[in-house]
Amino acid sequence: MGIELDPGKTCVVVELKAAAVDVVAEHAERRGVPVVFCDTEVAPLPGEPCLDRTVLALATEALG
Repeated sequence: MGIELDPGKTCVVVELKAAAVDVVAEHAERRGVPVVFCDTEVAPLPGEPCLDRTVLALATEALG
């Protein structure tokens, strides 16, 4: 598996359900890049739109 990390990035965010999470975490650690593990539940910031509704609206529009 070829993994390229952008040298300008300050961390790698990995979803805990993601495939090969261990490979990505080890790769980042060897390069001294912090790894941030995230949950799969997305919550909008106050005043921002709901991601689920936004994605559904985009998909509906795309499918016409």
